[in-house]
Amino acid sequence: MKMGDSKKTKKQLIDELEQLRKRIADFEATEIDHNKTSDNQRKTDKKYRDLEILNTITKAVHKSLELEEVYKIALDKVVELENVDFVVIYLVDEDRKEAVLQAQVNLSEDYIRRASKIPYPKGVTWKIINTGEVINIENIQKDSNVGPAGRDIGHHGALGVPISLEEKVIGVIWFSSYKERAFDKQDIELLSSIGDQIAVAIAKSKLYEELSKKNHYEEIIRSVTQSIHQSINLQEVLENAVEAMNENIDVASNVSIFMAEGKEAVLKSYRGFPDWFIKRLKKIPYPKGFTWKTIIEGKPRYCADVDKDTIIGPAGRQLGTKSYVSIPIGYEGKTVGCINIHSDQKNGFGVEELNLLETISHQIGVAVKNAKQAEALIRSQKLESVGILAGGIAHDFNNLLNAILGNISLAALNIKNEDESKKAEANSTWQFRFLLLGAISYIVWHLLRLYVNTFCLTN
Repeated sequence: MKMGDSKKTKKQLIDELEQLRKRIADFEATEIDHNKTSDNQRKTDKKYRDLEILNTITKAVHKSLELEEVYKIALDKVVELENVDFVVIYLVDEDRKEAVLQAQVNLSEDYIRRASKIPYPKGVTWKIINTGEVINIENIQKDSNVGPAGRDIGHHGALGVPISLEEKVIGVIWFSSYKERAFDKQDIELLSSIGDQIAVAIAKSKLYEELSKKNHYEEIIRSVTQSIHQSINLQEVLENAVEAMNENIDVASNVSIFMAEGKEAVLKSYRGFPDWFIKRLKKIPYPKGFTWKTIIEGKPRYCADVDKDTIIGPAGRQLGTKSYVSIPIGYEGKTVGCINIHSDQKNGFGVEELNLLETISHQIGVAVKNAKQAEALIRSQKLESVGILAGGIAHDFNNLLNAILGNISLAALNIKNEDESKKAEANSTWQFRFLLLGAISYIVWHLLRLYVNTFCLTN
């Protein structure tokens, strides 16, 4: 009995071990399934959060025309992602050949100071712009294309996504992490989509800016043209033109119109200049400065960078001018003045501004012509009035003289029968009076001629 019991106990132990093994296997299988479920849930949750972020950014792009507002919403949402610690957007400035920082989140002041402008073709940013390819860097500290400013931030993983507009790369958006890691496929798809939305926002902003600029420029032309048709007063037209340009050309810091008067270019109208500048530049003697160069040559002059210009005078440099444009004003084939606009930005003026100013210059030329014609008409009317006045005075004086001469003749007849001494005395008196009247007539006539001649010279 004891022996059988011992064997039964052993068999039971084997069965229990087998059952335990099965339970462990079942538990492990359950754990694996649970892990798979949790992993799938995490992936689903991540995808949902990603879609939520992309949806928020997309709504902001379609809702707002303000690019700065879109930048803020987009970047604030992006740094909510698990592996993104800071974001920076660069856009290309083609005129200056620089990649210029437009927006950022969590960057240090030191980096902004050192890398707010990246000159062509330095660094990994320009590599993305030139190739149009996404660059995924696992450890930026080991990448030779990254400059010292980027490495000094201390981040490791970085993803550079090109911003493209009409099949042209116009900038780069950088997503960086303090972790040493490469961004996975899902990250790249999401962040590339965000880059696409930023490009859409930029396109909308540019379109809005162009339409707004067009409306402003049309307002300038309308205002100037209207003033020309409403007034023959040249000064009034110049004031309206300067006011319209100053109000509607965003890059304009100062606006002025000079007209040539002899050997001086005289400041006729202006906006935005300080008093000291007006005192120094009220009259510019021939042939100083770019104002006279424009008048002499009769051609538009555009200086994109004053630092490279040898024509602008010390007053213009002291004013802080960084770029300027000067457009001649023509009348009857001659240059009679010019429009000058200063900007405190380098490369301040584009083709649109130059075309606009040439149109305004033409309109002012029409105003000069109208004013000249009005002056000639007024002068002609005044001369005609003076001629009529002189003729009337001469006629009245002639009638008076004839009456006096008639009285003299009658008086001479009345003293025919008187003695010779009285007759001789009377003749002598009347002769003297006749000569005196003749002298007065001569003096009055020449005074009238002198007045008419003086009026012609002064008017």
